Amino acid sequence: MKKLHITLVLGTARKGRLSEYVANFLYTEITSRDDVTIELVDVRDHMPGRTIPPWEESNDTKAWKDIVAKTDGFVIVSPEYNHGYPGELKILLDQEHDAYRGKPVIVAAVSAASLAVLD
Repeated sequence: MKKLHITLVLGTARKGRLSEYVANFLYTEITSRDDVTIELVDVRDHMPGRTIPPWEESNDTKAWKDIVAKTDGFVIVSPEYNHGYPGELKILLDQEHDAYRGKPVIVAAVSAASLAVLD
């Protein structure tokens, strides 16, 4: 049976990000499974400096599009910023469109506060 390939996205580029601890924990847990392969993607490595729509061919978005094409599903680790998610995560996700269709997504929301996360 083919192993599932999961892309774990660290969804913030902020200095001192707490999400990195959660992403590393999840990475360790998922890699302990025999039926799954995992790729850790850091938004810091995919920040083209501008919004590039999915229909625009660009060397700046090719790496992300290749990752999306080969993954079976996503785990996104994201902090809550003002009741939303980081802009750099949106810029990353907006680089592709149709290739997401049919691929499951799990979001692990992180907050330093004891308040609701992404309410």
